[in-house]
Amino acid sequence: MGFQKELRSAELTISFYKKQHLFRVGVSEAASSVKRICEKQKIYIDTEEGHVTLKQVKCDQQKKRVLALVRVKTKDGLSDERELMLDWKTGEIMRWANPD
Repeated sequence: MGFQKELRSAELTISFYKKQHLFRVGVSEAASSVKRICEKQKIYIDTEEGHVTLKQVKCDQQKKRVLALVRVKTKDGLSDERELMLDWKTGEIMRWANPD
């Protein structure tokens, strides 16, 4: 019985790290292609760990900010999404939070 709990705990930990890796992939892609997010509405990325979707929420060229939603789904079914605000020129993260 204890072994099954430990195994399940290990599986959850692995899934969590896969999910975190997918978020890093999404942020890296968003930062490198800020203007493309405003042009395309959605960007899809497939990796070994799962799938990342970058969805444009708002592009404010006057304030030089891009608001995007980063959605991730691991191949073993764990999913999450977070809101990301980037600087239009530098691609720097200005805000990173869970949407409520």
